[in-house]
Amino acid sequence: MVCLKFGARHAPDKALLLELFEIFDDLKAPAVFHCKSGADRAGFVSALYLNMVAGHPMEEAAKQLSLRHLHVGFTPTGVLDYDLRVYLERNRRSPISFRDWFISEYNAQTAHYGYQDPIMWSETVNKLQGLKPAV
Repeated sequence: MVCLKFGARHAPDKALLLELFEIFDDLKAPAVFHCKSGADRAGFVSALYLNMVAGHPMEEAAKQLSLRHLHVGFTPTGVLDYDLRVYLERNRRSPISFRDWFISEYNAQTAHYGYQDPIMWSETVNKLQGLKPAV
C-alpha cells in the first residue's frame, strides 16, 4: 500500500504530483485509489491515472471528477477539476502531455488563485505560459 497525502481544496503541490507520477511509473495493476470520501482526491488521481497510464483522452478521464462520482465542482474542491480544465485549454492550443505540461508550465499558486478569482482557464494558461492577454 502507498499513502500519498494531499488536500482537496488547494491546487496540488508540484513536488507531490511528481511523487504521484513516480508511483504511476511503478504501479502494478490492478490498483485502487481512495481518499476520505472517495470523490475529490480519488477522482483527481483516477483521472490522471486514466490519462497518463491507461492512455485515455483527458476529456474522458476528467469525468472522474463529476457529480456522478459525488464530486461537486463549484465547491472549494473544484480547484482539482479546474486544474484539468486549464490543462485541456493549454493542450487545445498546442498538444502537450499532462506530465510535460505539469513539469514545464504548472504553478500551483497561479492555478489556485485562478480558481478563486475565478478567471477563465485561458487566462490561467496565459499566466502559466507567461503570455500577455490579447487586446
